[in-house]
Amino acid sequence: MDRNLYNLALWFRPARFDLGNEETIRLSRLLGYGSEKLVFKICGRQEAIKVRRKKVKGFQNSILQEIQHEQAFKETGIDFARLHRFDPQGRWLIREYIPEPTIRQFLKANSETLYCQPLLDALTELLQKLGRAKKMMDMNPANWVLRFKEQRPVLLSLEPILDFSVQNGWPSFENVFLPLWLGHHPPFRMKNKQWTDWQRRWKIEPRYCLWRKYFGENFPELHHPWKIY
Repeated sequence: MDRNLYNLALWFRPARFDLGNEETIRLSRLLGYGSEKLVFKICGRQEAIKVRRKKVKGFQNSILQEIQHEQAFKETGIDFARLHRFDPQGRWLIREYIPEPTIRQFLKANSETLYCQPLLDALTELLQKLGRAKKMMDMNPANWVLRFKEQRPVLLSLEPILDFSVQNGWPSFENVFLPLWLGHHPPFRMKNKQWTDWQRRWKIEPRYCLWRKYFGENFPELHHPWKIY
């Protein structure tokens, strides 16, 4: 999907989205997308809507999952974009629109490590909050915004989905980055085949390539303190 072409089309001809009950909204531009959701800015409002893109076999409805995790997310003390409305059927949800650049955009625009220490400080504080809550989160740079509150760097989440479960005996790969980097290794068992796949993904997945490029030699190796079988 070419986001620039998509946004150009929306600029000249704003699309309408049916919320149900004869209510529609206009979409001004595409903010982001993944395998399961599209995220749009809503015309004339400081709101963004996440729309379920398709059904993914073997996974929960990602919109409903995000809604279910909302309260637990609040209890971690982590800043996040506020939820305003949602569809009980899991077709869409509407959140506060955050205009600041995401960490992904920030890292791509700052090849020099000028703001490395504030970002590391914010990541360290995030790890402490997640540790107290005994939770992990996907550290995709596209899901976060770096902010400063009273001279203190904090991370604001745009994707408040916490991984509560351990799938097939190991955590979701997307959630291991921060615990590994900052020295927290939850114990679990995994198969050799899965470990080989993790090693490959650690080197080629876009989220990790971006962190690796920005932090250089400070980027961690994927050591395994877990039992392989």
